Formats: sequence, structure tokens, C-alpha cells
Amino acid sequence: MCLLFHDVPIEAQAPELLDSTSIIAIEDYFTKLFDEGKFNGVALFHRDSKQYAFAKGLKSCEGTGDSLTIQDQFQLASLSKPFTAYAVLQLIERGLINMEDSLTEFLPCTPYNNVTIRHLLTHTSGIGYYAYVTDSLWDSPENMMSNADLLTMMECKEIPNYFAPSRYFDYCNTNYALLANVIANVSGMPFHDYMNTHVFEPLGMEHSEIMQSETRDATMYDVQGHFPNRESKLPSYLDGIVGDKGMYSTLDDLLRFYQAKGTSQFVNDSIWNEATMPQEKYGRNLYYGYGWRIKPIQNGDTLVYHNGW
Repeated sequence: MCLLFHDVPIEAQAPELLDSTSIIAIEDYFTKLFDEGKFNGVALFHRDSKQYAFAKGLKSCEGTGDSLTIQDQFQLASLSKPFTAYAVLQLIERGLINMEDSLTEFLPCTPYNNVTIRHLLTHTSGIGYYAYVTDSLWDSPENMMSNADLLTMMECKEIPNYFAPSRYFDYCNTNYALLANVIANVSGMPFHDYMNTHVFEPLGMEHSEIMQSETRDATMYDVQGHFPNRESKLPSYLDGIVGDKGMYSTLDDLLRFYQAKGTSQFVNDSIWNEATMPQEKYGRNLYYGYGWRIKPIQNGDTLVYHNGW
């Protein structure tokens, strides 16, 4: 799963098909991947006012099942992070939080007073990955763990800092789970309600949601994730932790987010440009912004994107 931004805004228009040459090239490429067992999914290509979307494969890779459609809702996994970051940018734009605010200002129970909002957004907090300790601490794997449960573990200092903030880039889900808690604390709304009210609804993303594990688990969605060997990924007690993952969406909704850039419904250009500029380097010609991966490419262009497991 991947969402990719070109660096030139595109106005929302009635979709027209891409030219036939492009469609044939796309079809040939993905048909080859599908035939080799390397692609099972949906994709949408958009250029100017024209687009092409298609689906190949099944909603579940195990046994027989229904065919995928371009309207299907997928669990975005780490592609949820840009949307969590976007919600943080909204709060910054409204003056409710600042990049340099300490995490403990909003979550006093956490022992990370030298960690800031910027550290969390850029994966430079140094806080350890919660999944490395939860298996030994969570004694009821049949029950979903929540963001509140994660905070309790932090209050008990069960999740350590591995290094001082700003010292390294270390991609870590804990950062974005904590940002979901910050959003809930500052807004006075549960994270999923904030996302519905302030992100999905204003941008017309009618088929996007944050999974609420207390009422619905991954098996209740039509499309089931799978491993490279095509075995289904079973639900985990960690699915209840959101912000780092847990968002479900469709191709059309992701395109709506893309097309909202530069409109009055979106955050202002200044804060968006900062979010999609390199903030931390993590590899050769690879950078991270605020919830986005960034890769300069030839001819002075730049890929702004995020992937998800």
C-alpha cells in the first residue's frame, strides 16, 4: 500500500480516462506481476484531469473468495501515519499546539519530558517500540490493547528511551500512537471521532475510518491482509492501538485527499510545505518530513509518499 504525491497541486475535476497507450502499459506491467504472484490489489493512476483505476485478485488470498473491486476498503497500515500527522498539523495551524511543545504537556503520565511534538512527527524521539515489550506485559492476547493501555505501560516506565531525542532517526510506531493520544487530549475527542469530524468529512472521504476495536476487528472487513506467501494476516491484540496504523480507506478517498491540497479545506500551504520538506535523513537520498517519506529524483522533481506493510 502506498500513497504518492507529486509536487504540483492538481485541481479536482471530473475524471477522464488516461490515454490508451498509458493504459496498455499499466495493464501489461501489472498483469505480468499478477501472473507471477507478485500483485494482488488495486491501483489508481492520476495525471492532470485523467485517471485509470483497476483491481486484480481476491479480497482474501486463502482459498477462493470474491474478486477485489476499486471501491474496496483497505487497512492502510503505516500509510495511516500521514493522516495522523495531518491532524497534528491542523492543531498546530489552529494554535492549539506547537512543534516544540513537550509531550508531557499533553500526556503528563509519560516519562518523556524532553520529547517534543516535532520529535514524534520525525521519528527522532528515541522512545522504544511498544511491540518489543507488550508480549511479555499483556497477559490477555484475546483482548485488544488500546492507546490508553499503552499510556499505562509508559506511566509504569515499561517502554524505555533507547537514545536521547534528536540523536538519530528511528522509524517507530510508538511515536504516532502517542500523537493519536495527543490529538485526543488536545481536542477533547476520541481520536477516531476527531479524524471523522475534522479530516475525513471535510475532505469528502466518505469511506475512510479509524478502526474501533471494541466494536469491530480486522476479520469484519471484506478485504483481508496477507503475507508474501499469501497466508492471511490474523488479527492481533495490537490492532487496537491506532495512530500508527488502524485507518481504513479506499482509492477514491485517497485521491480526494490528494486533490484537496491547495483548497480552503486543507491546511495552509506554509505548514503543508514544511511537512513535505526533508526534516530528517535516514538513508542515501532518503528523507522524512512530518509523516511523509521524501525522495528527490532526477530533473529536480521530488517524490513525497508513504508506504504501509
